[in-house]
Amino acid sequence: MMAHGGLSWLQLSPTRSTSVALVLVGLSLQSYTILLVLEYFQSVRSSPLGVALLGVLSLGGLGALALACFKQCGCRLSLSAMFFAVTSWSALLDLVLGVALIGATRLGKFYMETGEEYFKSSWGFWALVWDGTAHYCLQLFLSHATLLDRPRDGAALFWCGSILNSMPVLLLGAATGRYSGEIKPSTALNVPYVLAPVSILISYVKTVAPGSAAHAPIASPGVGARSSKVKPQRHASSERPAAYTSVLDVCFLVWHVVMIVVHCWRAITVLGGKQMAATQWIDNVEPILGATERPSFGFVRVQLLVYFFYYIPFHAWALVSSRAGISPWFASWATVMAGGYAQAEVTCIGCSLFRWVGFRPLVVQMVPLAYYTLHAPMLLMPLLFLAHCCSQNAQTQTAAQDIVPTTSKTGARSKSPSRSTKSAKSY
Repeated sequence: MMAHGGLSWLQLSPTRSTSVALVLVGLSLQSYTILLVLEYFQSVRSSPLGVALLGVLSLGGLGALALACFKQCGCRLSLSAMFFAVTSWSALLDLVLGVALIGATRLGKFYMETGEEYFKSSWGFWALVWDGTAHYCLQLFLSHATLLDRPRDGAALFWCGSILNSMPVLLLGAATGRYSGEIKPSTALNVPYVLAPVSILISYVKTVAPGSAAHAPIASPGVGARSSKVKPQRHASSERPAAYTSVLDVCFLVWHVVMIVVHCWRAITVLGGKQMAATQWIDNVEPILGATERPSFGFVRVQLLVYFFYYIPFHAWALVSSRAGISPWFASWATVMAGGYAQAEVTCIGCSLFRWVGFRPLVVQMVPLAYYTLHAPMLLMPLLFLAHCCSQNAQTQTAAQDIVPTTSKTGARSKSPSRSTKSAKSY
């Protein structure tokens, strides 16, 4: 840990942006320090309660250090930036744990015995790797952008989707899977990962929900302004590109329908449906759905239920609202869903193609060709649909800005309401 007086070098950095970036990376690297220290304290790392308490103290200490560093960098003190800095630290810690799972290092191996034992599976390995790479980069960016008050809405929503998808799968899969009888106090360290994304998502969607300033119609002349001729108002929604105008639109509609059917069928199959078609699906498409003896099965089962209860409504909403065009509200949720799909598919594909066999390299599993035909679109299509939504939404906003406001006799011009100044930046 660096002393407070030793932070003065930050003020000599060429730019504040560079200083902040260096501080965030330096804070995240402290995860290796914690693991190295624990290698010399056998009594602590052999106690489940001791490991959990040390985790709480480490998170609190790192948060206080982060706030001190932010102050030295000349940034406003931000709890959300502190949260992202701390979770960047824990993300790198997860990457080390993932490497330990395949026997590449001894650091962190104890945590799979006295901390969160349910990570001992191929699903756990890929969940840790995703957290240590994708989440790490997103959290570093979000902390950096928050401190410098830069745009970050898209990254925040994508991160929320990924985290909110992973947490129910992790916690419910652990509580109902092979290691359900081995839950340790360290599981409680996941609570901030549940509460923070929900809070951030709620604070953001309020700014783009129907009825907010982002959805307000074009304003009429101000009260008291005398207008000789009031022209019909053109709303931004009327400027949206018409649906079904391209092959791409039709492809997305078909994709939504297929996903609704597939998620329903996979839920039936993983819950033990006795239909002959379910058995054939397991044999010829997804063998993992019938591998009840594997530690990863509990996580996969919960993931398919999450698909059923939360992703099907989104696809149904997309079908119902397709003719109305893409609104900022819908585009925001498309970003959340894309993040969720990315995390879900990386872990599901990973645990299907590889098997964890102890603290050794993963063993490759053969899967039918139909498996790739199913999961490749599930990984890529949400990202393509997100890009489509962003493109359409940008066209809508451009069209709204091009609307010529009504001019009164006094020369007063009505102004179109801009997006609410309160955005996801406030989290």
